[in-house]
Amino acid sequence: MVKHFENVQAEKDRLGDLKLFLRRIRKEVTKISKIAETHLVYATFMAENLVEMFDSHNIEVAHFKMLSFDDQDTAEEIIDSVSELHRTLMDKLEAES
Repeated sequence: MVKHFENVQAEKDRLGDLKLFLRRIRKEVTKISKIAETHLVYATFMAENLVEMFDSHNIEVAHFKMLSFDDQDTAEEIIDSVSELHRTLMDKLEAES
């Protein structure tokens, strides 16, 4: 019985960690977007690092399947925002060249 409650608590902790991860990523995307206004090359580098981190850890919506439906939607939006930001910044860099 105690093991069951430990497992439930471990799962709640894991879901909480995923939510905190999403919040950090959303803040990072906002920060990079702001930096891009004055330092496009550096912001693009930061966005590229974020994309590489997502790729290396195989971050995808499926990792968030235990969250509520609304939280899954939010996770998908945040995950998509990383690649969209990178693509937008790369396009801006190319336009400046």
